[in-house]
Amino acid sequence: MRWMLLAGLSASWPNCATADNCLFLSQSTHTVQVAEATDLWTWVTDKMEIDVEGKPPWICAVPEEILVSLRYGSDVSVPPAVGIEALYDSASRHVLVSDTWKGLDPASLSVLVHEFVHHAHAVTGRRFACAEHGEKEAYAVQAVWLKQWNLDLQTAIGIDDFTLLVLTTCSYYWF
Repeated sequence: MRWMLLAGLSASWPNCATADNCLFLSQSTHTVQVAEATDLWTWVTDKMEIDVEGKPPWICAVPEEILVSLRYGSDVSVPPAVGIEALYDSASRHVLVSDTWKGLDPASLSVLVHEFVHHAHAVTGRRFACAEHGEKEAYAVQAVWLKQWNLDLQTAIGIDDFTLLVLTTCSYYWF
């Protein structure tokens, strides 16, 4: 598995609290522009068959260490086995992407598709029995995005069927 997409943080990255600190990625290292993010947001909401007014969430590039800390806590002494490419911060309603993320190809852009699904959940007030059920829809919409480019979750981001099952099944079923 090349990277993992995770979402639904309860804590917020303090430096990503305002739009001033968190702009759409437009530096030379990233290719996502405001219009492209808006088009991607429209695509996601169309696929989810929801009517949501407004713009896509702000997209913030942050160091991977911040993503790891937000996901696993600041006391993590061993880096996770898989990298974290992006998170949806439900407190700020921002998408946080690794500062090494480029957004240069359909597989990389599928990261935003996945996180935009979580944003759609937040703005529509969708609730789930567990976080993994929200992941199920996010991965399903991401898979549809990838399919139009003749890709799948396995080839694009290294998530096979078993891993997908684990990531989308409520963890209380495992115990």
